[in-house]
Amino acid sequence: MSCEAHRQKAFAALGQGNAAPLEAIYQAAATSPKLSLASLKDAMKTLRARRIAPSLQREVEGKWHGRVVGEGMSRNENGAEMYLKKYGKSIGVDKVCALAHRAEQEGAPRFAAAMWIKAYELENKVSGGLPILIKDAFITEFEKESSEKPEEAMKKIKDAAQGIMKKRREERAAEREKADAEAEAAQAIANRDVLPASLNTLPPLSPVSVPSSERAKFLTDATWWGQSSLAGEAQRIGVGGKTNSSDVSSDVPADITKRLKSAQKSLGAYAVEGQVIDGRLVIARALVIEGRDLTVATERERIEAAERIVQEVGHESVTLTETARTASQKVMLTKNSNDQLWFPAACVYGAPNCYIQTKGEK
Repeated sequence: MSCEAHRQKAFAALGQGNAAPLEAIYQAAATSPKLSLASLKDAMKTLRARRIAPSLQREVEGKWHGRVVGEGMSRNENGAEMYLKKYGKSIGVDKVCALAHRAEQEGAPRFAAAMWIKAYELENKVSGGLPILIKDAFITEFEKESSEKPEEAMKKIKDAAQGIMKKRREERAAEREKADAEAEAAQAIANRDVLPASLNTLPPLSPVSVPSSERAKFLTDATWWGQSSLAGEAQRIGVGGKTNSSDVSSDVPADITKRLKSAQKSLGAYAVEGQVIDGRLVIARALVIEGRDLTVATERERIEAAERIVQEVGHESVTLTETARTASQKVMLTKNSNDQLWFPAACVYGAPNCYIQTKGEK
């Protein structure tokens, strides 16, 4: 037999005269939210932290004395029920909350609890009201907690309000952070194929020259990396679609230029510092990748980006200059190259005393 059949059978057994109140009880139970006493008490924290306008507080104070006290209403849930029946036909949530606060201040916790329940029902549009057992349990618990010293009760309310406000601040901060990240991502996408204008005004790298006899510390210090120096002044070679800068490309052979441009689809707008040597483009570092200015990044990031560019171009005509990171690589570098460029891996492009060039015997 279905639940509906059981309901009809029970109604028939109890008599037609009881059908209307039984139906009301059934509908209230069926439409009431499934909540526990604990979840109801937790939800009430938000209502109790709700800001009440001073004007409404004054208005409710007058109604308390004129109606509750003046008409001799009980200071418990029965009095609250009488008040709402007589004056609560179109009452709003804020006014019910103000009445609940006033009842607490007047030492009528059961009246206040009943008002808090009404405020919850209005706020959450509960059809038919909350279950009787939940209401009774909440009113009893509320009265018990209200028997504490006033300062303790106020501290609990204050702590709850502060907790809610803290949570709201954290949520707003998270929303702002998310919005900033989305805006930054959108800007990065918009700039992906654009070479930054700052590339035009970037000063050339000017390393400090020292004799090879002073390179011992670079060989043993793991924070310093080395490269074979480029022959002559390095060239700036840029590849971009839309561009905010003037032409930064150099006199690169046409076949190499074609290969560089073919890699733009995966790399976005990019620029490198290098030199054409014996028909090959030897790259020392990247200055831009995916439209992102790398001059404010570290030398490690610039070299790693240059490695990615060489890999994407995928032809022997474009290569990375010999770069030494480990002690053994540094020793090999000094054997292979007469001149070396040394720099900290964390160096920002062009920073003072960041780039040291050693010249002399191998």
